[in-house]
Amino acid sequence: VDMSNMFEGLKNLKILDYGEAFITSEVKNMEYMFSGCETMTSFDLSKFDTSKVTDFACQFQNCKRINFLDLTPFDTSNADYMHYIFNGSKELTSIDISSFNTSKVTRFDGMFQGCVKLESIDLSNINTTMGNNFQNMFYQCSNLTSLNLSNFNTSNAKDFNYMFKDCSNIKILDLTTFDTSGVTDFGDIFSGLKSMTSIDISSFDTRKGKKMNKMFKSCSKLPYIDVSSLNT
Repeated sequence: VDMSNMFEGLKNLKILDYGEAFITSEVKNMEYMFSGCETMTSFDLSKFDTSKVTDFACQFQNCKRINFLDLTPFDTSNADYMHYIFNGSKELTSIDISSFNTSKVTRFDGMFQGCVKLESIDLSNINTTMGNNFQNMFYQCSNLTSLNLSNFNTSNAKDFNYMFKDCSNIKILDLTTFDTSGVTDFGDIFSGLKSMTSIDISSFDTRKGKKMNKMFKSCSKLPYIDVSSLNT
């Protein structure tokens, strides 16, 4: 039932042959499973049965050489945790998470942190209704030019710290659908968005906010910010 840390830190591993004996139908924990497999360039996940897995946290963390991940075979309907799942995958240019069911996931923090070569992410099937932690979610995704977050439900969110920090190529962020009524930490949320020319935060409810430090730090191309609706 537990495959957490199974191949963690195997920095020189280049090939994984699962054979016919690798059966994952009863596995509940895949946390850190491939974390630190720095030499692997691809993973064959086609036969993985993840229908009972609740924890995917840090699963591909610091897999620095993979450039594509096809996760369409993954059944994530029972997943509770996906924090830092792709963190540090520096060569990742494409990722297919279209089959992800995240209706039970509570932690999205650091999910794509450090994926510096990702140009786009299709988040249309990502259900964030239960999510309470979005800290670092897109931190250092410096190659992203846009993000469509229109389907994000953040009604349970508490932490936005570093959420978009250093996404230096994003020009416009539409966050008008965000419910921030429960968020306590807005620190560094837009810090380092050096290309951003427009932002609408008129819908932000900051009555419970305790931290707003460095919120707009280094947003050097923003000509105007309307903060009249922010309750400080």
